[in-house]
Amino acid sequence: GKVKMIKKINFKIKEKIIKEKFLNNCFNIIVNNNKRNSCFLKPNDMISRQKIISGYHEYHIKKLIDFFVEKYKLSHYFIDIGANIGLTSCQNGSLFDEVHMYEPNPLARGVLEVNAKISLNKECVKIYDFGIGVENSEPELFIPKNNWGGAFIVDQSNKYSDSVLAEKDGFKSIDK
Repeated sequence: GKVKMIKKINFKIKEKIIKEKFLNNCFNIIVNNNKRNSCFLKPNDMISRQKIISGYHEYHIKKLIDFFVEKYKLSHYFIDIGANIGLTSCQNGSLFDEVHMYEPNPLARGVLEVNAKISLNKECVKIYDFGIGVENSEPELFIPKNNWGGAFIVDQSNKYSDSVLAEKDGFKSIDK
């Protein structure tokens, strides 16, 4: 007798489409339900990941800042030395009359400037394009390709060895 035939279905493609739709829906639920995520973030970065998921960056630090502002009325100015992309300043800055952020890394500072514009009142924000060190100088800043927040200076004031500085970002040596 006759046999009914159907076209072969590629289950791997269907599985991939279903998985992508599921993950996209999960991501949308997290982001859309979390109005505290008003910063540019790198989703595969560990520091950004916590902010994306919970809406907070270093929640314990946020609560400590909240405590001091409320209990001691310390809200005149906030200083963020090594501001990176501004997660702490942008999260807490609205509590203060002035927010001063120091970030010598030009790559991170570009994102910091955008995040500050998104999250804070521009009249209260000041971003400085230098770091704070033991003396006035202009040393070379090494910026690891995959870890902008891990930028460092190699000079006599940095007590870490070259091997430690290289290994922290998965390299065998420091390579400009």
